[in-house]
Amino acid sequence: MRKLFIIALLSPFFSNAQVLRTEAIFPFLDIRPVLDLSVVPKGNALFFEPKKDRDFLTGMSQKNAFSVEIKSNTNWQLTINSDAETFTNQATNMPSEISSEVIQLRQDKKTQYVALNTTPQVLATGGPGGSKSKENNFDLDLALLPGDYMESGGFQITLFFTLSSQ
Repeated sequence: MRKLFIIALLSPFFSNAQVLRTEAIFPFLDIRPVLDLSVVPKGNALFFEPKKDRDFLTGMSQKNAFSVEIKSNTNWQLTINSDAETFTNQATNMPSEISSEVIQLRQDKKTQYVALNTTPQVLATGGPGGSKSKENNFDLDLALLPGDYMESGGFQITLFFTLSSQ
């Protein structure tokens, strides 16, 4: 009987003894680049009407022609290009002699003007940020530099703004 009593007396101590087992779990997190672009023309920024000879020779410009807002979780680059090497004549819907390169853009007087063509041209670069980041909110200046000859009429061209991760 003593043996049972001793075993019964010691069993509470052994029941508190625990075997510790640890398992590791390795979650995988795949965060893709998030890029959001908003380009909004301001006022009559896209309408040019040369009135004087010097408008052709020295060009015309629209300060803050576009408002740009970028939301990104990665470094980014903003490029611009056109859909054609020349403007389209609105009356004939045919290509004109006016080169797309007469349009030039720059970021807020911070960079040099970039001439428009069918090859994407870098306008701005930046890093992660949202609508409150100054680096990701800026304006674009637009210039028209037609030179001394330009045919008369109404002309149009398509601009493509492309935001990509770096």
